[in-house]
Amino acid sequence: MKTPQPRALLVDDTSLFRTLARRRLEALGIGCDEATTYREAASLLNANEYALLVTELHLPDRHSYHLVIDLLQRAIRPSIVVATDVREPRLAQHLFDEGVEDILFKPVDYALMAAKLKVLATRWQNQWSPPCQFAKQQTKEDDSGQGEQPVPPEDLETKLKHLTGMLPLSTTAFDVFNATQEDSFDAKAIETVIAKEASLAVELLRLANSNAYNASTEKITSLEQAVVRVGRRKIGELALAHTAKATLTQRAVPWLDIDLIWRRSIAASSSAELLAKQSASSGGEGVVLAALMHGLGRVVLASLYPQVYESLLRRIGDTRESLEALESQCFPRNSAGVIARVLELWGLPESVWSPLLYLDEAGDHATGRLLDSALAMGNLATGSWQDFDRVRLPSIDDQFTASKLNSILTQVRQRTTTPVKDACYAPVRYARVSPSELDLPKMVLSSLVSVESIALDAIEKNDRVVIDCLDAAAYSLIPFVADRTFDARRLIIANRQDAKEFRRFGNVISFPLSYAALRQACLGTNSEKSGGTQVIQAIPFQTPIASAFDAHL
Repeated sequence: MKTPQPRALLVDDTSLFRTLARRRLEALGIGCDEATTYREAASLLNANEYALLVTELHLPDRHSYHLVIDLLQRAIRPSIVVATDVREPRLAQHLFDEGVEDILFKPVDYALMAAKLKVLATRWQNQWSPPCQFAKQQTKEDDSGQGEQPVPPEDLETKLKHLTGMLPLSTTAFDVFNATQEDSFDAKAIETVIAKEASLAVELLRLANSNAYNASTEKITSLEQAVVRVGRRKIGELALAHTAKATLTQRAVPWLDIDLIWRRSIAASSSAELLAKQSASSGGEGVVLAALMHGLGRVVLASLYPQVYESLLRRIGDTRESLEALESQCFPRNSAGVIARVLELWGLPESVWSPLLYLDEAGDHATGRLLDSALAMGNLATGSWQDFDRVRLPSIDDQFTASKLNSILTQVRQRTTTPVKDACYAPVRYARVSPSELDLPKMVLSSLVSVESIALDAIEKNDRVVIDCLDAAAYSLIPFVADRTFDARRLIIANRQDAKEFRRFGNVISFPLSYAALRQACLGTNSEKSGGTQVIQAIPFQTPIASAFDAHL
């Protein structure tokens, strides 16, 4: 195939720069296209193959830094030259470290710029190969599993430092947060600080009028009202979390539902607030803000390592493992640890980010247990899931009894929009042996499909049924199964340590598991095509089955 003539994409909102650069490059035989906004540039780059990208960093609609970083992640990309009037050594060092070919500071010498670009264009021509050839090469690389190599801690640390240096948190968020931490409460003063940033003011008013914070029909129209209604401290936490979200989600991650992450964060923070109030011991400090921030950790990792996630998502499609399980094998920090480090690098006090670090110690630390339960309850209350989500249930113990958790979940769900169930499946028949007054499995199943509750003595009268046996002994099921032998039409939900005892009666699943695995198990139970024992594969995290998955990580 004949090597194409090199083309350049000139991205700048200054017409003089584009015109002079174009004249120089076309005189050297390099064709040019022009873009004045981020959106135009992204569209042209997706539609055409360019040898060169020459871009300003500041564009009217979006910071083109994200465009540059996205391109640097691609195996086939143009040579990238940044032309900017921002003379910042740290910025230049960061861009060179990421792989940018050159940086030109304005006002540029157009003759010198054209000479440099000609060299890069010639190099591109010499290295160019047909796309089909690359596709074969890429397939071999994918088959070799190179995309799933663990990320070195120093690589993640370097990228996090660059990210927080390039995308600082707004001073308004700091000011609002600090103002709401003071003992003296002045709603008018806090309103004045919030009003400095229009997008933040709009978002806080929207939240103040949402079901989560405004149960009345009276609309809140002023920031001062919002501060009083939502609460001083909560307003500060929401301001900080929203600004962090707005900053960290500038770079698109198409497969992540940012709106869902934010709704879960709001629900989790409400759960954390209610749990902390009922907590007899210490551990509630900072948990509300930690619950708000937690979901952003994955956003950061996904934006920094898109190729790693592309590989992980392909694997999840085959194995139905949860993304959380695979992330723990690929990254030196989990999502909580990543966002904690980002907040630390932004200069926020330790009291803000340290509670996130206790999530790894949920079994041994009161703060970790409280945060873990709040996150699980936030997911349950929201009732929306992505296939790669890990579905887990909040812990029931002496401190947080089933009755308390049920009360909290009821309150949080009343504040949260519940999604419409999928109508393309028949209802799942559901029976309970579990002695718990809190029916968490039914809550999870209801987010997937309509649930038809049946009596225990009706189990044998139905072809297929899901049976909740959490915290129940295996002998508790015996009176309700006539033959007392394995029947693939039964799907039993049991504690992991009891799963072996229940397998003699039917297929068994245990929490936590991925949403995709749960759906396959339940809808397999609900499908005329189901049969045999295949739904046992819906327990990807259970020993010894889990070891087969872990061996591939």
